Formats: sequence, C-alpha cells, structure tokens
Amino acid sequence: MIKSLYTAGKLLAQLDDYKAYFHPWSNPFPNLRTEARVVSAEILNGHLLPGLTVEAFNPALVDKYLFREAKANATNLVPTFYLHLQPTIDGQRESIRTMVKKIRQSVKKYNHDFINDEQIDQIERQLQRFSFDPALRYLFTIKIDGHFFGEYAHFRELFVVDKTPYATYWRKSSATDKVCAVSYEPAPEVWGRVNTLGFTVERASFSRNGFNGTESYKMFPVAPDVAKTLEGAKRLVFDRLTRSFFGLNYFVMPRFLQPVSDAQASAFWAEFFLQYKLTVSSPDRSTATFINHESILSAIGNTDVLNQSPVSYSVFFYEENQAQFAIRLHIADILPTRIKQILTVKTSVETCYRALMGNVSTEDGHYERFGVTLAFIKDYFADQVSGKGRSKWAFRPYFFRIVEAVFYQQSLDREQLLRAFMASIRSAFQLDGELPDSFSRHVRHTFVLLRFFHQLKLFSFSGMEPTHLEPVGLLPESFDQQHPDLLTHPLRRAAFYLGCEVAMLLARQKSFYRSEPFRQHLNGLNLDVIQLRKIHLKLTAKMGEYANTAVYDRRHIFASELAHIAQLDAYIGPALLLADDSLSRTDISYAFAVGMTMQKVFAGQQTRVSRSRNNNQVPHYPAA
Repeated sequence: MIKSLYTAGKLLAQLDDYKAYFHPWSNPFPNLRTEARVVSAEILNGHLLPGLTVEAFNPALVDKYLFREAKANATNLVPTFYLHLQPTIDGQRESIRTMVKKIRQSVKKYNHDFINDEQIDQIERQLQRFSFDPALRYLFTIKIDGHFFGEYAHFRELFVVDKTPYATYWRKSSATDKVCAVSYEPAPEVWGRVNTLGFTVERASFSRNGFNGTESYKMFPVAPDVAKTLEGAKRLVFDRLTRSFFGLNYFVMPRFLQPVSDAQASAFWAEFFLQYKLTVSSPDRSTATFINHESILSAIGNTDVLNQSPVSYSVFFYEENQAQFAIRLHIADILPTRIKQILTVKTSVETCYRALMGNVSTEDGHYERFGVTLAFIKDYFADQVSGKGRSKWAFRPYFFRIVEAVFYQQSLDREQLLRAFMASIRSAFQLDGELPDSFSRHVRHTFVLLRFFHQLKLFSFSGMEPTHLEPVGLLPESFDQQHPDLLTHPLRRAAFYLGCEVAMLLARQKSFYRSEPFRQHLNGLNLDVIQLRKIHLKLTAKMGEYANTAVYDRRHIFASELAHIAQLDAYIGPALLLADDSLSRTDISYAFAVGMTMQKVFAGQQTRVSRSRNNNQVPHYPAA
C-alpha cells in the first residue's frame, strides 16, 4: 500500500487537479459549505495602514495565503491564522488575544522583520473593533506592499525547507547516506518513523533490529522528499476517496502491476477519480453498490480504462480516533476480473430472488430495498453499543473474515454464518407480535445472502457446484428442485417441510384465535431431532382435530390440504425416524425457519395462481 501511494503520489503531484495536496501549505477550508472571508492587515513601505481589508476567500489563492496550522503550542511559519469566532463578546476578545499572541510568536521565532511590536498592538486593536459575521468563516493574514506572503520567494522557501511538521518522523530516528525503502534510491538523509496509513515503527515491538528506538530507520528508512509525497498522497486519499461505513472509513485504491507510461497512468487516474466522484451519491444501496452506498466497484467492472489496465485494487477499512489510526482490514491485490465476478453473481442473485427481498427500514426511519451488500451483511455480524452518550457499531471479527472470503474466494464456515443468522431470527421470532414481518424478513434476507455465498463457491461442506440461477420458485415443487444444497440432506428436508406444516397450522390459529398457541411448542426455534419428533406428533394430532371441525370453521383443514400434508409427511416421518447427529441444532433450526417462511410465500403464490385460472376461464354458452 505504501509503495502504491508513493507511485501514485509522484504522478498526481504533477497534475493540476491534485497539486495542492502535495504543497507544504494547505487549504484552511477544504470542505467549505459556507462562505469564508480573508481579513488582512496591510503594511505599505513599512507602515501599518489604518483599518482592515476584507475579501472573499479564494481556494485558488491557497499558495498565496501560505496557511499551515501548527501543532500543539507551536506557531505558524508566517502569521496566517484561522480567526476563530466565539458566541460571546468576552470569548471573542480572548480568541483575538490568543491569535495575536501567536502572531508575536511567529514573528519572533522566524525573525520576520516586516512588522514590529507596536504595529502588532495596533492590529489587535483593529481586530477588537472589527464587526464579524457569525455566519461566515475567517482567515487572517498580513499583506506586505499589496502582496500576500506566498508572492515572496523567501516566505515560500520557509515552507519547503521546514522539517517541523515531520518531527515525529525524524526526531528520534534518522540517519544519513542510506537507501530509501520506498523509492529504492540512495538518499543523503532518511527518517525512521514515517507513519503512513497506520504503518509505524515507533514502538519497540515493531523493530526487528533490537529494542533501540533510535535505530528504527534500519527497518523502514524513508527519504524526506518521499515522506512528503506519501503525506500528500494520504491527504488526497482521505479527502477524495475515503467514504464512511457505520463508524469505519474505507477507500478503494488501485495499484499498477507493471510499469506504464505517464500518459497511460494519467489517463487512468483521471478516469478513476472521475468515476469515484460520480459513484458516491447513490440515494440507496442499488444493484450497482456492494460495500455501502458507493458504486465504484461497479464502475471498475464496467469501465474499460479501469479494468483493462495492468492494475489490481485494494480495499482498506480503518478507524480514526483523533491521532489514533487503527487498520481494521486491508484486502490487497484484487483483480478487476474478481470484482466483475462478485458483481455479476450479486446482480444475478438479486434479480432471481427479488420476490424474497423486500424493503428494510433505515436508521433515519426511511425504507430502502434490501440488496446483497456489505452494509446489509453487517447487520448480522455487528452490534450497536452505547458509549459516551451515543451508539456505535461494534464489528465482530467474523465480519471481516466474510469480506476477505468474498474478495479472495476463500471458504466460509456455513455453521458460523447460520449461528449469526439464527441469533437475529430467534430474536425476531420472539418479538414477531410486536414487530410484524421481522421474523420472515430476516429469514428471507439471510437466505438470499446464503445463495450469494453459495454461488461464489464459498462453501466446501456440500461439494455441490453452484446452480444455474433462475427466478426463485414460489411453489414447493420448483423451490425444491432449485435448492438441492438445502434439501438434499433428508433431515434438513424434513425440518424444512415440517416448518411448512407448522406455518399452515399457525395460519389457521391466527385466523381463528387471533393468536398462535402452537408457538409454545417450538422451543424458541432452538431445535434438535428429538424436538422435531415432538413437534411432528403434536402437529399431527392438532391437524386431525382441525380436520374434524365444521367446514365453515376457520380452523378446518380440507381433504385436498390433508392430501398435501400426507405428501410432506412422506419426507418428514422416515427422516425423523432414521435421523442421526449429522446436523447441528443451528442447521436444523434454520431449515425449519426457512420452511415456515416459505410456506407463506407458497400459499400466497398458490392463491394468485388459483385466481388467475378462474379469471382466465372461457365462459360456456349453451347452443341456441
């Protein structure tokens, strides 16, 4: 990743659209959403002019303002500062005094001779009398003979040679006349503690040259100009490429696999940044998105420049907490062909299983269509926890294992997936009365996710090849034929069809009692073979009882339905009788839950088919 950043940085630093990220000065308002003003004190021929001048802030003049915020108690190289507004008069006066103090420090530390102490006092009085608009943001600077600092070469040179912003890189570990570990070229000086995207050797445990921290340069020596290029590239990545993912940040970063011409590289980067900009504003997670709301992966798959160049991609998940930088996952060297394969499977699954997907409520109370994205997969492998007055998502390690498996085509533990899915399904089952459709939704959505993993060949347990996807069958016969991996095992098939029968019974009870008393026998969907046998016996008895009710009774089970139940029992009875311990409780419970959910789908489809047949019948008229 560091080498990729450097290679990209060297090229991007030459392009007009990105040069600003590699300058030693910076834009004071990089994400400006309100207007900003530049307030200037003017010195003409050594004399401070009365009053302050105000002009609109212009991002194109950043190299003229020469702003770079100093760290901690340090001061700026030239007296260009944020002018912080405060809500109270006393607070504003103190803010101005603090800034003026830093002006004095800057003048004294860097031996500026264009201004004296008395003139600085006058500037403070001018600022205290100035009327600030609280709706605006302000930058303060000083003009000399009508020119900004950046229009003088000696002021610009201060920024070029200044090492202070990089002190943590060289102060405790540096050396001379070494080879840079990034550029592989000899350098008159190298720094030993360069920290880029979380890589650092500032702790003893990271050093493979003993525990002498001053010798950490032996592990990762970086030339100063290379370090500055890396910093510029990092700023560019964080500003242009980074997107949010439920408390984490992530970006997609390309890497050339072989040398290419500058012209080809420039064309590639121009297209990459253009597509990144165009694909980050999706209003919902559509078929073009996979991680969250972005669709850059889709753009990579569909854009010739991005998928036909000798390039691979990395996906980088990280977490920032002030100065702390934690890498959560780095997936390196993903080929465009793999990205296209993932998105092709995703699109096929979403198209064929659209009838089972439905909508999901978002955190802001809106609804969006469910899709195969990491954002929805996250719902089963992360928990919302509260702390410091707000809630955040805590990701379980297996979430990142899933992401790796998808991009690297590694095997997943189906049992571990099912355990996570069943935790949400069981919880929804317990609350089904309070949250209607929650149980069914979780079963349907997890089933779609399992189809996605299966089609990507991430399961090795069954040895079954992915099937040719067709629109999901909404009747038992077609559904059975389409999902041999679910229904080939006799016990799993028995659990599925027993779930179908239970759903039929619960529908009768709901219609008659406005409740579902038989739920009490389902053990919260934590089922094994013994419990399946008990459920089957009680279900058979209850079905016989309802078959003997009057025809007009809502509980009544008709002869045709009894015949259908008898067909299902042919799968259930023998399998339960001969069952062994080859399936876990989780596997059995999940198959049962899928059966309960799909029975509602089957019933709805059968009703639609019957109505369609009745409506399409040609009336018969007697002969004249």
